[in-house]
Amino acid sequence: MTPRSAHITDLVERDHGLRVVELREYRSAHIKYRRQISDLRRLLLHRWGERIPATEAAFREVAYMLDLLALYDERDRLMDDFLRTHTAFDEITSRRLAVAALARAPRGHTTKRLGELMGLDWVTRRQLRLTNIEAVDKPPRDVLDALYRQEGAAYGRRKRAVDRLLPKPISEAKRLSADMFRRRVAAIYAVLDLGSWVPVSKLCNLIERKFRKNTPFIGVTASSMPRVIRKIAARDPGLLTELRQPPGRPDLRPQLWVTIRPKDANGYRRYFATRLAGFDADTASGLPRWFYSEFERGLREGCGLHRDDEELMRLARARRVELIGDQRAKT
Repeated sequence: MTPRSAHITDLVERDHGLRVVELREYRSAHIKYRRQISDLRRLLLHRWGERIPATEAAFREVAYMLDLLALYDERDRLMDDFLRTHTAFDEITSRRLAVAALARAPRGHTTKRLGELMGLDWVTRRQLRLTNIEAVDKPPRDVLDALYRQEGAAYGRRKRAVDRLLPKPISEAKRLSADMFRRRVAAIYAVLDLGSWVPVSKLCNLIERKFRKNTPFIGVTASSMPRVIRKIAARDPGLLTELRQPPGRPDLRPQLWVTIRPKDANGYRRYFATRLAGFDADTASGLPRWFYSEFERGLREGCGLHRDDEELMRLARARRVELIGDQRAKT
């Protein structure tokens, strides 16, 4: 009997680990054998190369791998695949190793015991990122602390770099604020008609009558309502606001009026008609300035009309003549 075959035969009689039942009794049932097999395969290939040579030390370490593979129902196929793919053993040696592993089955190893059997050092464990095999040594505490600080700093840099590329999650406060904004915009659109200008004070009454206690403007005082409406109009392009003097009350402060921005030619014509109706004899002098303003020209152009539409121009002139007379309109 050659020394190699004697060594392989002797493997049957050796105690290479604990039975699975005993491992559970030692509270080691949490061992992930699938991950342990993956770590051990990685360690063997790192130590011996892609093809494990036929040496005494290699026989011993491959036997530990076969012990783990023998825990599964398809143990024969798993052991044959590993021996054929990763070892340079002859057929007789491979068969004897597999038979020895089956004779010892089921056997398992704790992470600490497997590290002792394999003689795994801390540097190799860290280099290969083995998590289910413990190392037999450990560096001093100050070296570990410095290393963990470096790893933490590197992880923080990587995480910040990834966070800059990903969309930031919306906080609960921002989500509630966005939801309240949508509810308020929907409430304004529900009570306004296209082209009708409504003062903020009347808008508050319309919303309260329509929504009762479910008004989205609950808690907003009458003095702060214009500020809230201006902020909403600044974020929603579908609303228009304008400061106007109360009709017939030049002694009062200007009020904020709100309307829905027209989106097409017919909508702008309705908006234009209601806007003309809002002029009176005191404000008729500002009608040409309003008609030829850049804002109104841009609004007409956005609705598909000419910036200086002749039909609308005739309506504006007729309204001015109606308010201040033909002679004053010509001057």
